Amino acid sequence: MITLLTSRLIEALAVLLLTFSSESSVTVQQGKTVAVPIAIENATDVYAVDLTVALTDAGIAQVIGMTPDGVLPADFTVLDGTTGNLVWTRTGDVDGFSGNGHLVTVELLGVSAGTTQLTLSRARLCDSTAAYLDYELSDRAVEITVTPAPGLQRVVLIVKREPLASVLVLLIAIGLLLLLVVQIRLLKRILRPRP
Repeated sequence: MITLLTSRLIEALAVLLLTFSSESSVTVQQGKTVAVPIAIENATDVYAVDLTVALTDAGIAQVIGMTPDGVLPADFTVLDGTTGNLVWTRTGDVDGFSGNGHLVTVELLGVSAGTTQLTLSRARLCDSTAAYLDYELSDRAVEITVTPAPGLQRVVLIVKREPLASVLVLLIAIGLLLLLVVQIRLLKRILRPRP
């Protein structure tokens, strides 16, 4: 009897929680994507979710998608997650989700070398009667480290350290491009059949 009461008390104290279920840090190469999963814990009849994630520096990485590919299927999606906000719901006479599990996957694109933090910034959850549910958002952030793409690493380091060097690199690139155009024109003139 005491065990039954204790387990019911623990269940009553369990708070609906949204949290990252990945490692505390993730590395992605510039120009590539990485997936960061979000989990739901202690859910009872979750029927609809409005979830927003944020990055501390959107110049380092960008949210390019959020997919409700977990325990709460999306029968209807209002916002698709490409801006970091995803809203989806069940439809019809079906039960909401109860329990623990994977909820949604956030897809990030590495934009430039550096580090940023991905956080859960806002959420609203409703049950199958359209009543808002109490919840907590985990304050745990995921550190996203973007590494330079191969071949660009040396140029990126020069540009970051020396602003004047970036102008010099640009002028050299333009000069090489012009030289290539001149060489192509000369080759065309040389290879042109003569009458």
